[in-house]
Amino acid sequence: MTTKKLLKVTIFTIAASLTNGAFAYTDDNDKPICKTPKFRDFNLPVYSAENKTEVAPESELVFTISNWIAPDTIRVTAKDIPLELDVENKNSFFRVSAKLPASLNGKFARINARADAVLGCKGAEGWLIKIADSPQILASEPEEADENVGKATGQAVDKVEEEKAEVVIEKAGE
Repeated sequence: MTTKKLLKVTIFTIAASLTNGAFAYTDDNDKPICKTPKFRDFNLPVYSAENKTEVAPESELVFTISNWIAPDTIRVTAKDIPLELDVENKNSFFRVSAKLPASLNGKFARINARADAVLGCKGAEGWLIKIADSPQILASEPEEADENVGKATGQAVDKVEEEKAEVVIEKAGE
């Protein structure tokens, strides 16, 4: 009697394991693999604690993005301001360029880029930059220009402000 029971249990276990394997099958080969977009080659210096580099006002930013994206889905913002984009198809990638708005001069800005892959995956990337206040101080006389060469923008601005203040004081004294 125990042999019969053991045989029944064994047959039942084998049958149950075979049916579970059949129900667990899924056909993953039919599903296309979605690759997320890759953002590369950002041309502006990223601001960090170690690298406190500023970019010129109204600079052009350029980066590349993988070619498996839908180009009409590319969105780029600077401090939540949408940027006007120039998207160029280079066959193996897209080259995206835009100009920073003048309203961001002298401020920090987070550049956010988003795009959707053709198969539906979404990709996003961001970079923090510091935008300088003004491109450079233009001197009215060549001697002043020579004095400002090699100085930081802030030092040159301070010198110009001092000169303006001296002129105002002289006019007030007359």
